[in-house]
Amino acid sequence: TLTEGRFELKEVLPALGFEAAELLALAASVERYSSHPLALAIQRAAEQDSLKPGAVLNVLPADPELVEYKEERGMGVSALVAGRKVQAGSLAFLRQAGIGALPDASSNSSVYLAVDSRYAGFISASDKLKDGAPEAVAGLKKLGVKKVIMLSGDREETAARIAAEAGINEYVAGLLPEDKLAMVESLKASMPDGSSLAFVGDGMNDAPVLARADLGIAMGGLGSDAALEASDIVIMDDKLSRLPDAIRIAAFTRGVVVQNIVFTLGIKAGFLALGALGMASMWEAVIADVGVALLAVLNAARVSRAKYGEALKG
Repeated sequence: TLTEGRFELKEVLPALGFEAAELLALAASVERYSSHPLALAIQRAAEQDSLKPGAVLNVLPADPELVEYKEERGMGVSALVAGRKVQAGSLAFLRQAGIGALPDASSNSSVYLAVDSRYAGFISASDKLKDGAPEAVAGLKKLGVKKVIMLSGDREETAARIAAEAGINEYVAGLLPEDKLAMVESLKASMPDGSSLAFVGDGMNDAPVLARADLGIAMGGLGSDAALEASDIVIMDDKLSRLPDAIRIAAFTRGVVVQNIVFTLGIKAGFLALGALGMASMWEAVIADVGVALLAVLNAARVSRAKYGEALKG
């Protein structure tokens, strides 16, 4: 959510008995039909390496046939690639498949591979912080948001770097989807009465947390359908600068609603009193009622016409 979602390959770390070019070629082949940002990064890297003499092209035949292809959404993919069983995805995916000798630490920015039911290594990638992320975090704090916390599935060092660049003081790394949900439950339980918790996410795994938060905000550009469905607000262009704007718009809209309620009820109560005292006729009351409704509509139109950032500074 805080990063651009366009990964660039960082390193290929094969396990004993495997070569880096072999690992990259197998990963690119089995991830051929995936649209996940990590899969796309692997495919781009394999295409670039294929231009180098003796690299990927010599490892596998061109466009090897995939047999028994299977994808588990949010977990990984598996297939027979040139007669070899290849599984690529998260550590949880490989553990579920019964692969042994796996690393202890997991990262959302890495793809772990097993070849013929044997751990083969992992490919890690790096992502860049979105433009405007530090300003968005600072804007939220300026608007009175008491606490900004980053919940990440990445390794400690990656999460620490992203949090520092974004200006976030608190973060929790190495979280699985169910861990994020547990963290949100814990945060909600510890919050003072009258406080609200908003969660911003974009992945399919974020959908349960978006639904559980008091306010779920999803990124509409790169966000999954499940995340969009579970959210209350969708930011269509994925710009984090929209977060402070959304709060300002909500505050301004609420102010307009309160004005309309107070003004409308006040006028109606006044004419009820005047009517009871015989000081207002039926026609005057009807005209006043229609006039108040018209004024309320015109006042509400200010929400769409206001120049947010100027009208909402207060």
